[in-house]
Amino acid sequence: MTLQFERKLKLTLWAMTLLFGVAAWLAFQNSRRFVNSSSVGARNDDLHLGIEKLDRHLLEAESAARGWLLTADPALAQRARAAKAAALLDKDALLLLVEKNDAVRTQATAMVSPVLLAMAGIDDLLASVPTQGQAIPKKWDEAVTATAEARKSLLALDGEVRQLAIEREEASRSNNKLSTQLLYGLIGSAFVALCGSLVLIESNLAHWREADAKLKQLNSRLEAANDALLRQTLELKYVNEELEAFSYSVSHDLRAPIRHIGGFLKLLRNSLEPRLPAMAEDFFTTITDATREMGTMVDELLAFSRVGRAELVLVQVPLSEIMEEARKALTPETVSRNIQWQVGSLPQVEADRSMIRLVFLNLVSNAIKYTRVRETAVIEVGCDSSAPHEHVIYVRDNGVGFDMTYVAKLFGVFQRLHTQEEFEGTGIGLANVRRIIHRHDGRVWAEGQIDRGAVFYFSLPKHVK
Repeated sequence: MTLQFERKLKLTLWAMTLLFGVAAWLAFQNSRRFVNSSSVGARNDDLHLGIEKLDRHLLEAESAARGWLLTADPALAQRARAAKAAALLDKDALLLLVEKNDAVRTQATAMVSPVLLAMAGIDDLLASVPTQGQAIPKKWDEAVTATAEARKSLLALDGEVRQLAIEREEASRSNNKLSTQLLYGLIGSAFVALCGSLVLIESNLAHWREADAKLKQLNSRLEAANDALLRQTLELKYVNEELEAFSYSVSHDLRAPIRHIGGFLKLLRNSLEPRLPAMAEDFFTTITDATREMGTMVDELLAFSRVGRAELVLVQVPLSEIMEEARKALTPETVSRNIQWQVGSLPQVEADRSMIRLVFLNLVSNAIKYTRVRETAVIEVGCDSSAPHEHVIYVRDNGVGFDMTYVAKLFGVFQRLHTQEEFEGTGIGLANVRRIIHRHDGRVWAEGQIDRGAVFYFSLPKHVK
């Protein structure tokens, strides 16, 4: 080949390399936008679900409070309080979801005041003397109006979220169209450059044959890589479809029958109550409790599923603050208890704050629960940072402990080592702990002895990969 031919060929090849590099960069940007769009869609789904739960719990609390005012049924008052407490948690969860979402934060903040007014109206109803069929007090209308306003604000928030989702989808579609046009233009330019290179190498057939053989080899590898990528994409699609079907089944197919059982059981009980024998009353109570427990397990299972799908938002998290927040949140469980807290120095780690807070809530709540048989409970929380690559945090208590023979069951879904009569629970908490820590590239394990307490460990990396 002449020197001029070599220069032209190099120039053509460099041009092709540049064009393919720009095309690859555009493809990467499209992929990243798709991933970001999927993450935003997941967060929007969580927002819709949170708004739906808050609306349902508000309506349930207001209805049960009015039922209490009419019938003086303590079960309705308890149900109203439980629904109100759940609504408070739903409100906090919604505010946490929109904490970094400037677009809907204002609407979400405006939702807080009507919701709190509705809860205050429910408290007024619960504090009133039951009418038992007499004149309806003014607080009745006020509570109904406040609840309606709160639900109206929730509807406005949901509309705002849906509108933002539509706008994001339209913007994403427009960007994808432009990127596709640019990509086609670059591919066309690359094709032109390729044709130019073919003209240049016509004078050297041996070199062309060698280049052609190499090109075929590269194309074969690229096709094999594309086939492997396609298989992985299909497998991921099937897994996501199964997960979506599972979530739908939990949230709809299982919840509805449970509600029907509870509702019809209440109707049957009311119709038979004047003639209901004591044994039948016990049966009704047992079925009602079992239905309520099943509903709780379904909700916990759905929350467990969301933990695995939620995107990790890694920030610097001071674990001492998280521990203090968990202890304050669990204050109602420590009333009239003599607990000695021994909280050592805890490090600052890079993690998802809300998920790590859930880990501390579950572990500390378990320590409080399983030490209630002790006259003086001792709960110790500390950290061992001697390992070069990880922090090991532990929660130790002097509670009832457990048999190490069954330690493998501790972190499984719905796996419990004590009966419901001994200690309440669903068996989801420690499963959530394991899933969260594994998503942070950490480890979880436990040690214990029967009637001599237990200690739960989890590790977090000192440097996130």
